[in-house]
Amino acid sequence: MKTYWIKLPPRTRALGVFLATFVLAMLGFSITGGLEQVDLLFGIYIGGLTTYFLARWGTFATRVALILPGQELTTYEKFRKNPGRRRHGPAEPAEFIDPDEANEELLPDDRVIGVFHNKEAAAYPLAALGVREVSNEEYGDTPVVVTWSPVTYSARAFFAKVGDKDAVTLGAHTHTVFNSPAMPNNDGSTFIQFTGQAATGPLTGWSLNQIPVITTTWAAWEKAHPDTEVMSTEGGPEADVFENYYANDRNGIHSLAPKDKRLHGKDIVLGLDIEGDIKAFSYPGL
Repeated sequence: MKTYWIKLPPRTRALGVFLATFVLAMLGFSITGGLEQVDLLFGIYIGGLTTYFLARWGTFATRVALILPGQELTTYEKFRKNPGRRRHGPAEPAEFIDPDEANEELLPDDRVIGVFHNKEAAAYPLAALGVREVSNEEYGDTPVVVTWSPVTYSARAFFAKVGDKDAVTLGAHTHTVFNSPAMPNNDGSTFIQFTGQAATGPLTGWSLNQIPVITTTWAAWEKAHPDTEVMSTEGGPEADVFENYYANDRNGIHSLAPKDKRLHGKDIVLGLDIEGDIKAFSYPGL
């Protein structure tokens, strides 16, 4: 019954809750006496107010069917639009520069996301990728998409080919699934940044294969890859729309209430999964 309910269209569920609340209110009023016009108006008010607050909490959000890593059963997760004005401003196409030019923009201990594939190396400074969120590249003849999540503070890179389909071209996210960015493709599909799964659109059910990335300092990456290309920090959006989120205590764009209280919900962890034996290591603790 629960699965049937959450698979209904959002407006159908909202209408159902409104009508149920209205009917219960009318029953309550009828028990205390005859129904009057003011009771009908008050019942509509109660039904509308209840539906409004449940909508704000995401109760009626569209659900997408997913099989999460390490699980065998399908789960239905909320596909939610970013609240407020979390929209990215215009940005110029990313420019890649050589290490000498990068040394004029970066300090030795600035954080970068490093990718090495097909004997090609590239560094994506957090100051650049953090506001762009995604970079669609080619390493040799291989299309690759490099992503950053401002919500989970994690980097992911994927082969951009899905089977025999055209290479995907992802953009900055406007929706989230379990607080992981859902990045839109140019065919209308959306891919979950944390897992690489397509959650909506014609590619639903497909997954991108992940390739390794490393988060390190610019000095360490340059020493290991002196011929690296570097994404310039110039030309990106003028403001980081998630700056306030970084500064507050909210767990995710849509707040979560973690059941495990051993760590704060926004603590950064290093995850390790070896044949199903899963552990998380607190980054500050290491």
